[in-house]
Amino acid sequence: MVDTPISDYFLKFLEISSHKLTSLTDIQAFFKETSPETIRNCLKRLWIEDFLGFCETLNGITRTNMVDILKTQADFMAIQAVYGTLNLSKTARETTRNQLLPSCGYLYPDSFKAMKDCDSFDNLKAVCVGVHEYQEILSKIQDPTKMDDFRENAETIDDLIFFEKVKKFRLVFDEQANLAVYYAFLELKEQEIRNIHWYAQLIASGLEKNHPGWKKIVYLEEEI
Repeated sequence: MVDTPISDYFLKFLEISSHKLTSLTDIQAFFKETSPETIRNCLKRLWIEDFLGFCETLNGITRTNMVDILKTQADFMAIQAVYGTLNLSKTARETTRNQLLPSCGYLYPDSFKAMKDCDSFDNLKAVCVGVHEYQEILSKIQDPTKMDDFRENAETIDDLIFFEKVKKFRLVFDEQANLAVYYAFLELKEQEIRNIHWYAQLIASGLEKNHPGWKKIVYLEEEI
């Protein structure tokens, strides 16, 4: 891994996460204590920042589409990171958000500090008030700090973001010849795999066809 491009992102991840790692033992202990999901999301955040910088050097429709896709993905990552840390302590919130909030996107830089400082679901809604798509997502999900009010099988923030991403990826194919279709195609394939995994879980659980879980399938083509 040291000799691969991904090693740079691991080094950046360590720099972002802690300044107290002085030995190999400290680094090993740090990775054992850090969840794989946090590591994966931070690496993806760093990759998106680099990839966006590259795409901004391109020309034409490819640049327009890729910059739009990546900025939107960066915003979704930021919203998910803030939403998922609202029920943590202040120290834990700050640490996790330092790792996960991208320094790019449509919400950056104007709303970046406000996102980092969000301490309630209402504050998060207020930060996203200027973007209709983000407002709509937040209006359909529940406050993560009010666990007693949670409804079983309710739509989650991940579900709604997957739906919005698929809409954006589909639009890329309506443009004239552009290289963004390759990126969109791969992302849609990933969603297809997620759908298959979800179908398998539903079938294995023996759930009836009218169960709310079946509505969480993200269709890759527009429903007729």
